[in-house]
Amino acid sequence: MTSKLLRDFWLPLNWFLIEEIRTTASTEDVLARARSIGRKGPHRTDSGRRRLRRLVRAVDRLVPGSNCLRRVLWEIVSDAGAAQEKVSFGFVLGGGVESGHVWFDSAESPDRSRFHSVFSL
Repeated sequence: MTSKLLRDFWLPLNWFLIEEIRTTASTEDVLARARSIGRKGPHRTDSGRRRLRRLVRAVDRLVPGSNCLRRVLWEIVSDAGAAQEKVSFGFVLGGGVESGHVWFDSAESPDRSRFHSVFSL
């Protein structure tokens, strides 16, 4: 348990890595880079993934501009299992706030009918 707490203690520092990746490359390249990092990390249990997801959301709320892509990337770089999962992207025409969403297919299933376009990588 102590080793898990120590590992998760450093998780917020990944924010800097995630922001650098997220803001400097195409979506496909961003996922490839994050997956490359994540595959070398720990493979968490289901309960470990849930704990990781809660921690990522809690930290992300503290950062201006909470972002679903950032949360997904954060989970990918922090867990080898997440690095192997399919990620879906949904977009609504017109842009603006809440005009898109990114999610793990295994973790949630938003109403796809609200999006004009959906693809997975």
